[in-house]
Amino acid sequence: MGLCALAVIVANAGGPVAYLRNLNATAGINAGLFYVFAVLLLLRWVPTAIIAQRWGSGQRAGRAVVVAFAVGTVLLGLVGTRLFLATAVLEITILGSLLLRPIATRTVVVGGLVVGVVIVFGVGTVKRYESLHAAGTIGNQSFSSYATTTAPKELAAAYVNNYVDSVRLTGLARELVPSQAPYETIRPLKEMLLKPLPSRIRPTLPRSPTIQFVFAPAGDTGYAVPVQVTALLSGGPAVLVVASLVIGWLLALVDRRVLRRSQVSAGHLLITVTCLVEFPVAIRSGIPGGVAIALTDVIGAGLVAWFVLGRPIEGTPDTDPPTMSAPTSTEAPR
Repeated sequence: MGLCALAVIVANAGGPVAYLRNLNATAGINAGLFYVFAVLLLLRWVPTAIIAQRWGSGQRAGRAVVVAFAVGTVLLGLVGTRLFLATAVLEITILGSLLLRPIATRTVVVGGLVVGVVIVFGVGTVKRYESLHAAGTIGNQSFSSYATTTAPKELAAAYVNNYVDSVRLTGLARELVPSQAPYETIRPLKEMLLKPLPSRIRPTLPRSPTIQFVFAPAGDTGYAVPVQVTALLSGGPAVLVVASLVIGWLLALVDRRVLRRSQVSAGHLLITVTCLVEFPVAIRSGIPGGVAIALTDVIGAGLVAWFVLGRPIEGTPDTDPPTMSAPTSTEAPR
């Protein structure tokens, strides 16, 4: 099913070559294909669930399953969804640390830097080149020339504008509301509730033209607005404080679930780790986009764990003893 979803996405763009040449425009190309992307994530959900079950039972993951996970993750990255690539790597790393043995901090730091550079600067450079080439701002400059001469000079600005722009967006929100535009109150929550509806029948909620111009100048696409900025636009500092408290409470719940890993099944631990990994996604991309992606990943991983593992994801561990059999009590992280 995941491969079928990939075929639909690529065919919608005009074929594999057309899709890869337009990675900068994937948001527009993939508009209305939310449920197709949800099915595409089966390429990651299924092998991850099997790996979690085998690791939780003290078994090796198996070459075929590892290859399936790697291929599925790469395919998710090739369709331009860097976010899915990053969450897949992070999720399998945390599962390995919890179910097998703790991973050395040096290994995590070095590996994280390598993966981050590839995802942020590698794939990001390809997308920026295609965007500038489509706009005609770099003329006939080849990609190799752009990557070796122009891109290094743009790295700092590109990183700040695309990944650490929360401070700038927060400042814009403080300037706009309520002096130049009214608070949005519960509009983001309404938009989140309507998000599951197909785009063709989803009603459009009215929005202040000023806020629309600043945060979504291109219409359906715009900045990834973090939760804190959404809170400020909804009701100012008071709503921001409430949102921060709720986020902290939810993170504490997830943290306690992770600490109980020896008392639950591998499937339940998989859901907990997925929640942990998706928290930054929800906070970074805000409401409704980030929350919709996070909920899709958590619910999808839960359903796959239920059906693939063939047992309840909450309750007794996967093995007969009262604790997981993968690590011994002395190997478990303290």
